[in-house]
Amino acid sequence: MCLIFIIQHQHPEFPLIILANRDEFYDRSSGAADYWQESPEMIAGRDLVSGGAWFGVKNQRWATVTNIREGVRDKD
Repeated sequence: MCLIFIIQHQHPEFPLIILANRDEFYDRSSGAADYWQESPEMIAGRDLVSGGAWFGVKNQRWATVTNIREGVRDKD
């Protein structure tokens, strides 16, 4: 399950705190948030398998993606 927390005006040094995780598959490689070489105005983590992102900021706009994954059904 992906989670996103947005906390505003709760800490004197940090007026906005955003926490997000990506835990679809633990063994799937991902890169830490950084500026993208092909799009220098974008800061985002990167899925190193498909090249996409789950949370990013570009031109003062941010976007995030969450998913719903069904559990594995028991084989009777």
